[in-house]
Amino acid sequence: GMRGDGIRLWETNDSLVESNDVDAVRDCVVWYSSRNVLRNNLVRHSRYGVHFMYSHGNRLEHNFFANNEVGVFAMYSRNLNITGNQLLFSRGAAGMGIGVKESGNLSVTNNVLAHNTQGIFIDSSPINAGDTNVFEDNVVRLSAIGVGFLSSQKRDNVFRHNAFRDNTTQVRVDG
Repeated sequence: GMRGDGIRLWETNDSLVESNDVDAVRDCVVWYSSRNVLRNNLVRHSRYGVHFMYSHGNRLEHNFFANNEVGVFAMYSRNLNITGNQLLFSRGAAGMGIGVKESGNLSVTNNVLAHNTQGIFIDSSPINAGDTNVFEDNVVRLSAIGVGFLSSQKRDNVFRHNAFRDNTTQVRVDG
C-alpha cells in the first residue's frame, strides 16, 4: 500500500504506452482515459497489472503480467480490446488474471492465463443492454477457477474456442 503507481493515465486520451518494465509498484492505472494503446509492457510483483476504470476504447496488446495480485481489471469501461497478453501467477484471495465488473463490449482474445487463483472473473457484466463481452481463443490453465461469475442475472458474455485445461474448477457461479 505504500508503493506508488508505476504508470498512471488520468484523463489521458490517444496515448501510446509501449515497452516498459514495471516492477514492484502499487498499480498501473488507466482511469477516465480513452483510446490509449498499452503494448509490449512487462508488469510484475505489483497489485494491479493494469486497472481500467471509466475508460473506453483502449487496447491492451502483447503485454506480460506475472506475480501480480490482479493481472488486468476492467471496471465501468466499454469497448476494450485485450489481446495477445500473458497473465500468470495472479495469486491470493483476490488473485485473478482478468477481472471484469460492470463493463461491456469487451473483446478478450488470444490471451494466456495460467496459475491464477481465478483465470477470468466476471461481476455484473455487461451492465448495459445491448452490450456483449466476447472471450475467444484464450488459454486458461492451471488455475483454481478457470472462469468465475458473480451475479444471478442473465448477462451477455460469449465464450468461443477457449481452452480450459487443468484448472481445479473449470467454471464457477456465485450469487
